[in-house]
Amino acid sequence: MAREIVNESMQSMLLDYVRRPDYTPASITIGPGGAVVMTQQDLKHERLQDLIDLARRIETTAKE
Repeated sequence: MAREIVNESMQSMLLDYVRRPDYTPASITIGPGGAVVMTQQDLKHERLQDLIDLARRIETTAKE
């Protein structure tokens, strides 16, 4: 089931994300109904926006 949810496009996008020097550390749980992106950090607006953008990219790549 994991291979059906995390396709090659999503895997590549997630690996690119964590390789960025400025990425926001987060826990990502992905299932057939969607994804949950969480962090334990108190984030400033820019970092929060980074996680929102990540969630949108997960949603986009899940549809491919």
